[in-house]
Amino acid sequence: MREITYAEAIREALSIEMRRDEAVFMMGEDIGVYGGAFGVSVGMIEEFGPERIRDTPISEAAIVGAAIGAAVTGMRPVAEIQFSDFITIGMDQLVNQAAKMRYMFGGKAKVPMVLRAPAGSGTGAAGQHSSSMEAWYAHVPGLKVVIPSSPGDAKGLLASAIADDNPVVFLEQKLLYRRKGEVPEEPYSIPLSQSVVKRPGDDITIVTWGRMVERCLEVAEKMTSKLGIEIIDPRTLMPLDEAPIVESVKKTGRLLIVHEAVQTGGFGGEIAARVADSEAFYYLDAPIRRLGGLDVPIPYNPTLEANVVPTPEAVIEAVQQLMKAGPGDASGSVSALPPASSPASGSAPALPSASRPASGPGDASGPAPALPPASSPASGPGDASGPTSALPPASSPASGPGDASGPTSALPPASSPASGPGDTPGPGPGASNPAART
Repeated sequence: MREITYAEAIREALSIEMRRDEAVFMMGEDIGVYGGAFGVSVGMIEEFGPERIRDTPISEAAIVGAAIGAAVTGMRPVAEIQFSDFITIGMDQLVNQAAKMRYMFGGKAKVPMVLRAPAGSGTGAAGQHSSSMEAWYAHVPGLKVVIPSSPGDAKGLLASAIADDNPVVFLEQKLLYRRKGEVPEEPYSIPLSQSVVKRPGDDITIVTWGRMVERCLEVAEKMTSKLGIEIIDPRTLMPLDEAPIVESVKKTGRLLIVHEAVQTGGFGGEIAARVADSEAFYYLDAPIRRLGGLDVPIPYNPTLEANVVPTPEAVIEAVQQLMKAGPGDASGSVSALPPASSPASGSAPALPSASRPASGPGDASGPAPALPPASSPASGPGDASGPTSALPPASSPASGPGDASGPTSALPPASSPASGPGDTPGPGPGASNPAART
């Protein structure tokens, strides 16, 4: 099969859909004569003309707003934002109009638009042109979020995105534009919300997307004599096809989630939560672990830039540590790349392995966790008694979770001992308590 670049595959998908349907057109900054900041639309204005390859002013708010208006009135716009960081300028239109319009009109209005944007670091473009903000968009009901990791996926997924009657944020990682891969010449589509196993394995599951897929595949190849690493690429983050991920974790018993985006609040946390909420939880042999970018803007310095996102060495180290970790091992429950000031984490609760009964806390099939009597002191957040709720009235008794009197406060009353997460009651904040300072 022939090989073409990621950028060429995207151009081919755009051209095929524009030839097939005259309602499809492109709009964006410098996409016409110049061919786009990364050369994706080079030559397209010669075939389709300036009416369908429309150069726009430098106004992302106008680009997104005009695309929504065109979509609602029957067109299928593909709007390009020159750098994904600048989607922020059009977020009101994207979040409050595009994402909500179909729902608010009871399905009578459709918004078939694609918002394409290059994302990610690695080109020396510094903090304002290098972000990975997919978690922002995935948090908005009504938006679909797609991140292809190969030329073949890019062509097939873009065809499906253009055909979809809902707004799709289509993120193209910049360092992939010149990567080559096998791409069929004929038109085809890959359904959205369909995760794919990029590499089979039996020892550990890595879930990753975008350019980190290539990086994790390289790591898996290096470690192939020692470990069978299964790599799953969701391709569409929202709506997420979680079934292949759950089945893989049930098989391997270990899960590492790798993404370039900042780890705090990253989409990896959503995947971890879904696995923890699924039947795969009872098959885990070690805590779920995330490996994401550091909590800093992308630096201009190339050495720093290369090391604020997961490196191959960091992936290898995370895999090795996770293979050593067992149920309840705290070393697997913390960030793979913590900030320097990160406090020492406490022991994670024991996780059941595949051989344990598939029962959760309080299930009839297994022992329920002990609940404190009504007279016990108010426990702090994170105690073994379970999660606590919002603040109660001042007169609320200091009862523990599950007491008949109702949920307890996340913060103890003023007269209660100020206990920390998992600590026994002790001195309040600011006292000479080493555990309170770590």
